[in-house]
Amino acid sequence: MARFFLFVFCLLLPLTVSAGLRSAAFYYGPDIPWNELAAFDLPVVEAAQSDAPPAHLVGEFYAYVSLGEVLPSRDYASGIKPAWIVGENRDWQSRVLDLTNADLRDYLVDEVIAPLWAQGYRKFFFDTLDSYRLIEGTSADLEAQREGLQTLISAIAEAFPGARFILNRGFELLPAVHEHVDAVAAESLYQRWVPAEKRYQPVPEDDRQWLLDRFEEVRERYDLPTIAIDYAPPGDRADARTLADRIKARGVIPWVSNPALDMLGVGQIEVMPRRVLAIHGEPKGSRWEQSELVRFALMPMQFLGLVPDMRDVADPMPGGTLTGRYAGIVMWVNEPDRVSGRFRKWLAGQVADGVPVAILGQMPFDPEDPVSKPFALQHGAGREARSRHRLSPAPLPAARPAFSRAAGSSPPSSPRSNSIRRWRSKRRCRDYWKSLPRLPWTLANPGCSLPPATSSTHPWRLPPGVAMPWTLS
Repeated sequence: MARFFLFVFCLLLPLTVSAGLRSAAFYYGPDIPWNELAAFDLPVVEAAQSDAPPAHLVGEFYAYVSLGEVLPSRDYASGIKPAWIVGENRDWQSRVLDLTNADLRDYLVDEVIAPLWAQGYRKFFFDTLDSYRLIEGTSADLEAQREGLQTLISAIAEAFPGARFILNRGFELLPAVHEHVDAVAAESLYQRWVPAEKRYQPVPEDDRQWLLDRFEEVRERYDLPTIAIDYAPPGDRADARTLADRIKARGVIPWVSNPALDMLGVGQIEVMPRRVLAIHGEPKGSRWEQSELVRFALMPMQFLGLVPDMRDVADPMPGGTLTGRYAGIVMWVNEPDRVSGRFRKWLAGQVADGVPVAILGQMPFDPEDPVSKPFALQHGAGREARSRHRLSPAPLPAARPAFSRAAGSSPPSSPRSNSIRRWRSKRRCRDYWKSLPRLPWTLANPGCSLPPATSSTHPWRLPPGVAMPWTLS
Protein backbone atom coordinates (compact mmCIF):
# COMPACT_ATOMS: atom_id res chain seq x y z
CA MET A 1 0.00 0.00 0.00
CA ALA A 2 2.88 2.37 0.79
CA ARG A 3 4.30 1.78 -2.67
CA PHE A 4 0.93 2.60 -4.21
CA PHE A 5 0.70 5.96 -2.43
CA LEU A 6 4.30 6.72 -3.38
CA PHE A 7 3.43 5.97 -7.00
CA VAL A 8 0.39 8.29 -6.89
CA PHE A 9 2.50 11.02 -5.28
CA CYS A 10 5.07 10.77 -8.06
CA LEU A 11 2.32 11.11 -10.65
CA LEU A 12 0.92 14.23 -9.02
CA LEU A 13 4.27 15.86 -8.31
CA PRO A 14 4.68 17.42 -11.80
CA LEU A 15 1.29 19.12 -11.44
CA THR A 16 2.21 21.05 -8.31
CA VAL A 17 2.28 24.82 -8.80
CA SER A 18 3.28 27.89 -6.88
CA ALA A 19 1.14 28.34 -3.79
CA GLY A 20 -1.70 30.83 -4.08
CA LEU A 21 -1.64 31.19 -7.87
CA ARG A 22 -4.31 29.78 -10.14
CA SER A 23 -3.66 28.93 -13.78
CA ALA A 24 -4.96 30.62 -16.93
CA ALA A 25 -4.78 29.89 -20.66
CA PHE A 26 -5.84 31.80 -23.76
CA TYR A 27 -6.45 29.96 -27.03
CA TYR A 28 -8.01 31.65 -30.06
CA GLY A 29 -7.05 29.16 -32.76
CA PRO A 30 -8.99 26.45 -34.60
CA ASP A 31 -9.25 22.82 -33.49
CA ILE A 32 -9.67 23.88 -29.88
CA PRO A 33 -7.84 21.42 -27.59
CA TRP A 34 -10.65 21.25 -25.06
CA ASN A 35 -9.22 18.50 -22.86
CA GLU A 36 -5.79 20.11 -22.57
CA LEU A 37 -7.27 23.53 -21.80
CA ALA A 38 -9.55 21.98 -19.17
CA ALA A 39 -6.44 21.47 -17.03
CA PHE A 40 -6.36 25.24 -16.40
CA ASP A 41 -8.48 27.11 -13.85
CA LEU A 42 -9.27 30.04 -16.14
CA PRO A 43 -9.30 28.85 -19.78
CA VAL A 44 -10.33 31.36 -22.47
CA VAL A 45 -11.26 30.34 -26.03
CA GLU A 46 -12.42 32.03 -29.20
CA ALA A 47 -15.96 30.69 -29.38
CA ALA A 48 -16.24 31.42 -33.11
CA GLN A 49 -13.79 28.56 -33.73
CA SER A 50 -16.29 25.95 -32.54
CA ASP A 51 -20.04 25.43 -32.44
CA ALA A 52 -20.07 24.75 -28.70
CA PRO A 53 -17.91 23.32 -25.92
CA PRO A 54 -18.18 19.57 -25.28
CA ALA A 55 -21.17 18.59 -23.16
CA HIS A 56 -19.03 17.60 -20.18
CA LEU A 57 -17.27 20.99 -20.21
CA VAL A 58 -20.27 23.29 -20.54
CA GLY A 59 -19.82 26.30 -18.28
CA GLU A 60 -16.11 25.69 -17.71
CA PHE A 61 -14.67 27.98 -20.39
CA TYR A 62 -14.58 31.73 -20.85
CA ALA A 63 -15.69 32.91 -24.28
CA TYR A 64 -13.76 35.76 -25.86
CA VAL A 65 -15.90 38.89 -26.45
CA SER A 66 -14.71 42.23 -27.80
CA LEU A 67 -16.87 44.97 -26.29
CA GLY A 68 -15.03 48.11 -27.42
CA GLU A 69 -14.20 47.16 -31.01
CA VAL A 70 -15.50 44.99 -33.83
CA LEU A 71 -13.63 43.34 -36.68
CA PRO A 72 -15.38 43.46 -40.08
CA SER A 73 -14.95 39.67 -40.27
CA ARG A 74 -17.20 39.04 -37.24
CA ASP A 75 -20.53 37.47 -38.11
CA TYR A 76 -22.41 40.16 -36.18
CA ALA A 77 -20.44 43.04 -37.75
CA SER A 78 -22.97 43.42 -40.55
CA GLY A 79 -25.56 44.52 -38.01
CA ILE A 80 -23.38 47.32 -36.63
CA LYS A 81 -24.76 50.61 -37.89
CA PRO A 82 -22.34 53.30 -39.13
CA ALA A 83 -23.68 55.67 -36.47
CA TRP A 84 -22.41 53.30 -33.78
CA ILE A 85 -18.78 53.59 -34.97
CA VAL A 86 -16.68 56.45 -33.60
CA GLY A 87 -13.12 55.52 -34.55
CA GLU A 88 -10.65 52.99 -35.92
CA ASN A 89 -7.86 50.86 -34.50
CA ARG A 90 -5.40 50.76 -37.38
CA ASP A 91 -3.09 48.24 -35.70
CA TRP A 92 -5.83 45.58 -35.91
CA GLN A 93 -8.01 47.02 -38.70
CA SER A 94 -11.01 47.11 -36.35
CA ARG A 95 -13.76 49.66 -35.67
CA VAL A 96 -14.10 51.44 -32.32
CA LEU A 97 -17.67 51.41 -31.01
CA ASP A 98 -19.70 54.19 -29.39
CA LEU A 99 -20.61 52.66 -26.05
CA THR A 100 -22.77 55.63 -25.07
CA ASN A 101 -25.37 54.43 -27.58
CA ALA A 102 -28.10 52.42 -25.83
CA ASP A 103 -29.15 50.70 -29.06
CA LEU A 104 -25.62 49.45 -29.59
CA ARG A 105 -25.48 48.07 -26.04
CA ASP A 106 -28.77 46.24 -26.55
CA TYR A 107 -27.50 44.87 -29.86
CA LEU A 108 -24.34 43.47 -28.23
CA VAL A 109 -26.36 41.81 -25.47
CA ASP A 110 -28.85 40.24 -27.89
CA GLU A 111 -26.58 39.36 -30.82
CA VAL A 112 -23.26 38.57 -29.13
CA ILE A 113 -23.78 37.43 -25.53
CA ALA A 114 -27.14 35.66 -25.91
CA PRO A 115 -25.95 33.29 -28.68
CA LEU A 116 -22.88 32.37 -26.63
CA TRP A 117 -25.05 31.69 -23.61
CA ALA A 118 -27.24 29.43 -25.74
CA GLN A 119 -24.12 27.49 -26.82
CA GLY A 120 -23.28 26.71 -23.21
CA TYR A 121 -20.88 29.49 -22.23
CA ARG A 122 -21.47 30.95 -18.78
CA LYS A 123 -18.24 32.89 -18.49
CA PHE A 124 -16.81 35.64 -20.69
CA PHE A 125 -13.49 37.34 -21.29
CA PHE A 126 -14.11 41.00 -22.12
CA ASP A 127 -11.48 42.52 -24.40
CA THR A 128 -10.86 46.02 -25.84
CA LEU A 129 -12.16 47.71 -22.70
CA ASP A 130 -9.85 50.69 -23.16
CA SER A 131 -10.43 51.21 -26.89
CA TYR A 132 -12.55 54.29 -26.24
CA ARG A 133 -9.30 56.06 -25.36
CA LEU A 134 -8.47 56.00 -29.09
CA ILE A 135 -11.31 58.48 -29.68
CA GLU A 136 -10.37 62.11 -30.12
CA GLY A 137 -12.57 63.91 -27.62
CA THR A 138 -12.73 65.82 -24.37
CA SER A 139 -12.36 64.29 -20.94
CA ALA A 140 -16.14 64.46 -20.63
CA ASP A 141 -16.50 62.43 -23.85
CA LEU A 142 -14.17 59.76 -22.54
CA GLU A 143 -15.97 59.66 -19.21
CA ALA A 144 -19.26 59.11 -21.03
CA GLN A 145 -17.73 56.19 -22.92
CA ARG A 146 -16.47 54.67 -19.67
CA GLU A 147 -19.92 54.97 -18.11
CA GLY A 148 -21.49 53.39 -21.19
CA LEU A 149 -19.09 50.45 -20.96
CA GLN A 150 -19.83 50.06 -17.27
CA THR A 151 -23.56 50.10 -18.01
CA LEU A 152 -23.10 47.43 -20.70
CA ILE A 153 -21.24 45.03 -18.39
CA SER A 154 -23.83 45.52 -15.65
CA ALA A 155 -26.62 44.86 -18.17
CA ILE A 156 -24.98 41.60 -19.22
CA ALA A 157 -24.71 40.49 -15.59
CA GLU A 158 -28.37 41.35 -15.02
CA ALA A 159 -29.62 39.63 -18.20
CA PHE A 160 -27.66 36.44 -17.52
CA PRO A 161 -27.65 35.67 -13.79
CA GLY A 162 -24.56 33.79 -12.69
CA ALA A 163 -22.39 35.03 -15.56
CA ARG A 164 -18.74 35.53 -14.61
CA PHE A 165 -16.17 37.75 -16.28
CA ILE A 166 -12.45 38.21 -16.82
CA LEU A 167 -11.51 41.77 -17.78
CA ASN A 168 -8.65 42.75 -20.07
CA ARG A 169 -7.47 45.81 -18.18
CA GLY A 170 -10.59 47.87 -17.46
CA PHE A 171 -9.13 48.85 -14.09
CA GLU A 172 -11.38 51.93 -13.88
CA LEU A 173 -14.48 49.70 -14.21
CA LEU A 174 -13.79 47.54 -11.16
CA PRO A 175 -15.49 49.74 -8.52
CA ALA A 176 -18.83 49.12 -10.26
CA VAL A 177 -18.52 45.56 -11.61
CA HIS A 178 -15.92 43.76 -9.46
CA GLU A 179 -18.50 41.48 -7.84
CA HIS A 180 -19.02 39.76 -11.21
CA VAL A 181 -15.30 39.49 -12.02
CA ASP A 182 -13.08 36.43 -11.54
CA ALA A 183 -9.75 37.94 -12.64
CA VAL A 184 -8.14 40.92 -14.37
CA ALA A 185 -5.72 40.37 -17.24
CA ALA A 186 -3.37 42.63 -19.16
CA GLU A 187 -1.00 42.12 -22.04
CA SER A 188 2.74 42.69 -22.15
CA LEU A 189 4.38 42.74 -18.76
CA TYR A 190 7.89 41.80 -19.93
CA GLN A 191 7.70 41.21 -23.68
CA ARG A 192 5.19 42.50 -26.23
CA TRP A 193 4.36 42.12 -29.89
CA VAL A 194 4.42 45.22 -32.12
CA PRO A 195 1.95 44.55 -34.98
CA ALA A 196 3.05 47.47 -37.14
CA GLU A 197 6.67 46.30 -37.06
CA LYS A 198 5.93 42.57 -36.76
CA ARG A 199 8.51 42.00 -34.07
CA TYR A 200 8.84 41.25 -30.37
CA GLN A 201 9.99 44.03 -28.08
CA PRO A 202 10.91 44.26 -24.40
CA VAL A 203 8.48 46.28 -22.32
CA PRO A 204 10.03 49.52 -20.99
CA GLU A 205 10.61 49.53 -17.25
CA ASP A 206 8.24 52.47 -16.63
CA ASP A 207 5.38 50.73 -18.44
CA ARG A 208 6.04 47.50 -16.58
CA GLN A 209 6.08 49.21 -13.19
CA TRP A 210 2.81 51.03 -13.97
CA LEU A 211 1.14 47.73 -14.79
CA LEU A 212 2.57 46.01 -11.71
CA ASP A 213 1.16 48.82 -9.55
CA ARG A 214 -2.30 48.35 -11.10
CA PHE A 215 -2.09 44.61 -10.55
CA GLU A 216 -1.20 45.13 -6.89
CA GLU A 217 -4.18 47.45 -6.44
CA VAL A 218 -6.51 44.83 -7.94
CA ARG A 219 -5.22 42.11 -5.62
CA GLU A 220 -5.26 44.23 -2.46
CA ARG A 221 -8.49 46.18 -3.02
CA TYR A 222 -10.66 43.54 -4.68
CA ASP A 223 -8.90 40.28 -3.79
CA LEU A 224 -8.86 39.25 -7.46
CA PRO A 225 -6.10 37.32 -9.23
CA THR A 226 -4.19 39.09 -12.01
CA ILE A 227 -2.98 37.61 -15.31
CA ALA A 228 -0.16 38.79 -17.58
CA ILE A 229 -0.24 37.74 -21.24
CA ASP A 230 3.22 38.00 -22.79
CA TYR A 231 4.38 37.03 -26.27
CA ALA A 232 7.31 34.97 -27.49
CA PRO A 233 8.26 33.17 -30.73
CA PRO A 234 6.50 29.78 -30.92
CA GLY A 235 9.79 28.03 -31.69
CA ASP A 236 11.50 29.30 -28.53
CA ARG A 237 9.88 27.33 -25.73
CA ALA A 238 12.78 28.02 -23.38
CA ASP A 239 12.27 31.77 -23.71
CA ALA A 240 8.55 31.31 -23.01
CA ARG A 241 9.32 29.38 -19.83
CA THR A 242 11.77 32.06 -18.71
CA LEU A 243 9.16 34.77 -19.23
CA ALA A 244 6.56 32.71 -17.36
CA ASP A 245 8.92 32.29 -14.40
CA ARG A 246 9.60 36.03 -14.27
CA ILE A 247 5.86 36.76 -14.26
CA LYS A 248 5.24 34.18 -11.52
CA ALA A 249 7.91 35.79 -9.37
CA ARG A 250 5.78 38.96 -9.34
CA GLY A 251 2.76 37.11 -7.95
CA VAL A 252 0.98 37.30 -11.32
CA ILE A 253 -0.54 34.39 -13.24
CA PRO A 254 1.48 33.97 -16.46
CA TRP A 255 0.46 33.04 -19.98
CA VAL A 256 3.14 33.20 -22.68
CA SER A 257 2.10 32.42 -26.23
CA ASN A 258 2.46 33.59 -29.83
CA PRO A 259 0.79 36.83 -30.99
CA ALA A 260 -2.09 34.96 -32.66
CA LEU A 261 -2.76 33.04 -29.42
CA ASP A 262 -3.39 29.93 -31.52
CA MET A 263 -1.01 27.60 -29.70
CA LEU A 264 -0.80 26.03 -26.26
CA GLY A 265 1.64 28.29 -24.53
CA VAL A 266 3.32 28.23 -21.12
CA GLY A 267 1.46 29.31 -18.03
CA GLN A 268 1.34 28.59 -14.32
CA ILE A 269 1.25 24.99 -15.51
CA GLU A 270 2.47 23.60 -18.83
CA VAL A 271 0.56 20.77 -20.43
CA MET A 272 2.93 18.20 -21.89
CA PRO A 273 1.48 17.21 -25.28
CA ARG A 274 0.91 13.51 -25.91
CA ARG A 275 -0.62 13.62 -29.38
CA VAL A 276 1.58 12.87 -32.38
CA LEU A 277 0.46 13.83 -35.87
CA ALA A 278 1.10 10.61 -37.81
CA ILE A 279 0.98 11.23 -41.58
CA HIS A 280 0.98 8.39 -44.10
CA GLY A 281 0.86 8.43 -47.87
CA GLU A 282 -0.37 5.11 -49.14
CA PRO A 283 -1.20 4.76 -52.86
CA LYS A 284 -4.82 5.10 -53.84
CA GLY A 285 -6.74 1.90 -53.21
CA SER A 286 -4.40 0.79 -50.41
CA ARG A 287 -5.48 0.45 -46.81
CA TRP A 288 -3.79 2.84 -44.41
CA GLU A 289 -3.89 0.14 -41.71
CA GLN A 290 -1.27 -1.76 -43.74
CA SER A 291 1.06 1.21 -44.22
CA GLU A 292 4.63 1.17 -42.94
CA LEU A 293 3.70 3.95 -40.54
CA VAL A 294 1.18 1.66 -38.83
CA ARG A 295 3.25 -1.50 -39.05
CA PHE A 296 6.54 -0.10 -37.76
CA ALA A 297 5.92 3.18 -35.93
CA LEU A 298 2.46 3.02 -34.37
CA MET A 299 3.20 0.52 -31.62
CA PRO A 300 6.39 2.25 -30.38
CA MET A 301 4.52 5.56 -30.15
CA GLN A 302 1.66 3.98 -28.20
CA PHE A 303 4.11 2.12 -25.97
CA LEU A 304 5.57 5.50 -24.99
CA GLY A 305 2.13 6.81 -24.04
CA LEU A 306 1.78 8.95 -27.16
CA VAL A 307 -1.55 9.24 -28.94
CA PRO A 308 -1.31 9.05 -32.74
CA ASP A 309 -3.52 11.35 -34.80
CA MET A 310 -3.60 9.43 -38.10
CA ARG A 311 -3.96 11.43 -41.32
CA ASP A 312 -3.36 10.85 -45.00
CA VAL A 313 -0.95 13.29 -46.60
CA ALA A 314 -3.83 14.54 -48.75
CA ASP A 315 -6.13 15.14 -45.76
CA PRO A 316 -6.62 18.60 -44.21
CA MET A 317 -4.02 19.20 -41.52
CA PRO A 318 -4.75 20.71 -38.09
CA GLY A 319 -5.10 24.48 -38.15
CA GLY A 320 -3.21 26.97 -36.04
CA THR A 321 0.22 26.54 -34.54
CA LEU A 322 0.88 22.97 -33.37
CA THR A 323 3.50 23.95 -30.79
CA GLY A 324 2.31 22.80 -27.38
CA ARG A 325 -0.62 20.84 -28.83
CA TYR A 326 1.35 18.04 -30.50
CA ALA A 327 4.48 16.32 -29.24
CA GLY A 328 5.66 16.14 -32.84
CA ILE A 329 4.97 14.97 -36.37
CA VAL A 330 5.93 11.60 -37.84
CA MET A 331 5.61 11.35 -41.61
CA TRP A 332 6.12 8.18 -43.66
CA VAL A 333 5.54 8.63 -47.38
CA ASN A 334 6.99 6.40 -50.09
CA GLU A 335 5.60 8.33 -53.04
CA PRO A 336 6.84 11.95 -52.89
CA ASP A 337 4.63 12.81 -55.86
CA ARG A 338 1.62 12.53 -53.52
CA VAL A 339 2.95 15.41 -51.43
CA SER A 340 1.47 18.72 -52.59
CA GLY A 341 3.26 22.04 -52.55
CA ARG A 342 0.75 23.32 -50.04
CA PHE A 343 1.58 20.48 -47.67
CA ARG A 344 5.33 21.07 -48.05
CA LYS A 345 4.85 24.72 -47.12
CA TRP A 346 2.69 23.77 -44.13
CA LEU A 347 5.22 21.22 -42.86
CA ALA A 348 8.12 23.63 -43.27
CA GLY A 349 6.14 26.17 -41.26
CA GLN A 350 5.73 23.69 -38.41
CA VAL A 351 9.48 23.05 -38.39
CA ALA A 352 10.10 26.79 -38.27
CA ASP A 353 7.73 26.99 -35.27
CA GLY A 354 9.80 24.44 -33.39
CA VAL A 355 7.58 21.37 -33.80
CA PRO A 356 9.75 18.19 -33.86
CA VAL A 357 9.39 16.43 -37.22
CA ALA A 358 10.60 12.96 -38.20
CA ILE A 359 10.44 12.14 -41.92
CA LEU A 360 10.63 8.44 -42.77
CA GLY A 361 10.44 6.75 -46.13
CA GLN A 362 11.20 9.15 -49.00
CA MET A 363 12.21 12.76 -48.44
CA PRO A 364 9.55 14.89 -50.18
CA PHE A 365 11.70 18.04 -50.33
CA ASP A 366 14.23 19.19 -52.91
CA PRO A 367 17.18 21.14 -51.43
CA GLU A 368 16.80 23.65 -54.26
CA ASP A 369 13.21 24.40 -53.25
CA PRO A 370 13.08 27.55 -51.04
CA VAL A 371 10.28 25.93 -49.04
CA SER A 372 12.77 23.38 -47.70
CA LYS A 373 14.89 26.07 -46.02
CA PRO A 374 13.80 25.23 -42.43
CA PHE A 375 15.14 21.70 -42.96
CA ALA A 376 18.61 23.04 -43.85
CA LEU A 377 19.07 20.39 -46.55
CA GLN A 378 22.35 20.36 -48.45
CA HIS A 379 23.51 18.64 -51.61
CA GLY A 380 25.90 15.74 -51.21
CA ALA A 381 29.54 16.32 -52.19
CA GLY A 382 29.85 14.75 -55.63
CA ARG A 383 29.93 11.16 -56.81
CA GLU A 384 31.50 9.75 -53.67
CA ALA A 385 28.66 11.06 -51.52
CA ARG A 386 26.05 9.76 -53.94
CA SER A 387 27.55 6.25 -53.96
CA ARG A 388 28.09 5.91 -50.21
CA HIS A 389 24.65 6.61 -48.76
CA ARG A 390 24.53 5.17 -45.30
CA LEU A 391 22.76 5.90 -42.06
CA SER A 392 24.68 7.72 -39.38
CA PRO A 393 23.08 8.67 -36.05
CA ALA A 394 22.48 12.37 -35.59
CA PRO A 395 22.72 14.13 -32.20
CA LEU A 396 19.31 14.19 -30.55
CA PRO A 397 18.22 17.75 -29.70
CA ALA A 398 18.45 18.37 -25.96
CA ALA A 399 15.51 20.76 -25.96
CA ARG A 400 13.05 18.06 -27.06
CA PRO A 401 14.40 14.82 -25.57
CA ALA A 402 11.13 12.95 -25.02
CA PHE A 403 9.83 13.00 -28.57
CA SER A 404 13.23 12.94 -30.24
CA ARG A 405 14.20 9.76 -28.44
CA ALA A 406 10.89 8.20 -29.31
CA ALA A 407 11.43 8.79 -33.00
CA GLY A 408 15.19 8.84 -32.95
CA SER A 409 16.00 5.95 -35.22
CA SER A 410 15.76 5.33 -38.89
CA PRO A 411 13.01 2.79 -39.60
CA PRO A 412 13.18 0.26 -42.39
CA SER A 413 12.58 1.53 -45.88
CA SER A 414 9.56 0.39 -47.86
CA PRO A 415 9.77 -3.23 -49.02
CA ARG A 416 8.21 -2.09 -52.28
CA SER A 417 11.03 0.29 -53.09
CA ASN A 418 13.15 -0.75 -56.09
CA SER A 419 16.07 1.40 -54.95
CA ILE A 420 17.10 -0.44 -51.78
CA ARG A 421 19.39 -3.32 -51.01
CA ARG A 422 18.15 -5.93 -48.60
CA TRP A 423 20.40 -6.65 -45.71
CA ARG A 424 19.50 -10.25 -45.05
CA SER A 425 21.95 -11.13 -42.36
CA LYS A 426 19.94 -11.18 -39.13
CA ARG A 427 23.08 -10.94 -37.07
CA ARG A 428 24.33 -7.86 -38.90
CA CYS A 429 20.86 -6.41 -38.73
CA ARG A 430 20.80 -6.88 -34.95
CA ASP A 431 24.26 -5.39 -34.57
CA TYR A 432 23.26 -2.42 -36.68
CA TRP A 433 20.28 -1.54 -34.48
CA LYS A 434 22.40 -2.00 -31.35
CA SER A 435 24.88 0.54 -32.73
CA LEU A 436 22.26 3.31 -32.74
CA PRO A 437 22.05 5.79 -29.83
CA ARG A 438 20.22 4.64 -26.71
CA LEU A 439 16.56 4.48 -27.58
CA PRO A 440 13.48 3.49 -25.60
CA TRP A 441 12.42 1.07 -28.34
CA THR A 442 13.65 -0.87 -31.34
CA LEU A 443 11.94 -1.84 -34.56
CA ALA A 444 11.37 -5.51 -35.19
CA ASN A 445 11.71 -6.18 -38.91
CA PRO A 446 12.68 -9.65 -40.09
CA GLY A 447 14.16 -8.42 -43.36
CA CYS A 448 15.80 -5.22 -42.09
CA SER A 449 16.46 -2.72 -44.86
CA LEU A 450 19.23 -0.34 -45.69
CA PRO A 451 18.65 3.02 -47.36
CA PRO A 452 19.28 3.40 -51.11
CA ALA A 453 22.78 2.68 -52.33
CA THR A 454 22.36 4.93 -55.35
CA SER A 455 19.38 6.19 -57.35
CA SER A 456 18.54 9.47 -55.55
CA THR A 457 17.48 12.14 -58.00
CA HIS A 458 18.94 14.82 -55.75
CA PRO A 459 21.43 13.45 -53.15
CA TRP A 460 21.16 15.37 -49.94
CA ARG A 461 22.34 15.38 -46.36
CA LEU A 462 21.48 17.17 -43.15
CA PRO A 463 24.17 19.25 -41.43
CA PRO A 464 25.07 18.53 -37.78
CA GLY A 465 22.71 19.93 -35.18
CA VAL A 466 19.56 19.82 -37.30
CA ALA A 467 16.64 18.41 -35.31
CA MET A 468 16.09 15.26 -37.35
CA PRO A 469 16.46 11.68 -36.10
CA TRP A 470 19.05 10.66 -38.68
CA THR A 471 21.38 12.02 -41.34
CA LEU A 472 22.36 10.77 -44.76
CA SER A 473 26.03 11.19 -45.59
